[in-house]
Amino acid sequence: MDDSKTKKINYFMSFALAVFVSYSCYSIIFQAKIRNKPNKQALSLIMKNSSLGDFRENFMAKYLKYGTEELIAIEPDEATLKIRMPGELGASDWMLYVQFDDEKITAMRMRKHDGIHSFHKPKETPADVGEEMRLFGGMDKKMP
Repeated sequence: MDDSKTKKINYFMSFALAVFVSYSCYSIIFQAKIRNKPNKQALSLIMKNSSLGDFRENFMAKYLKYGTEELIAIEPDEATLKIRMPGELGASDWMLYVQFDDEKITAMRMRKHDGIHSFHKPKETPADVGEEMRLFGGMDKKMP
């Protein structure tokens, strides 16, 4: 095989590999977004159907009623509950933060979480409700 044919074959193989890798990455990202659509809808339903003053027990009943199998409830401290969905690339996974005082809801916030405590409110989520919310774990900072 002459040198020009080898270069053409190498170029074609490199191009084909680049297309395959790009398509595979796009498919993984796109599938995660599709898979998480029901989770985002469930988090919105839980928040929309909960009110300030609801008891923790009633809130958890709504979590069980509207939630999906992929949602995970975590209690970082006794006054805070966060419900998270599976992660997505690009910090587009949502978390519902619920603050309780005396076992009653005092605040709710839906936020995107990028893993470094940079809380951004997704545009398509219900409005924040309640008092200013503390960050969990006894931190002195307030959640934006």
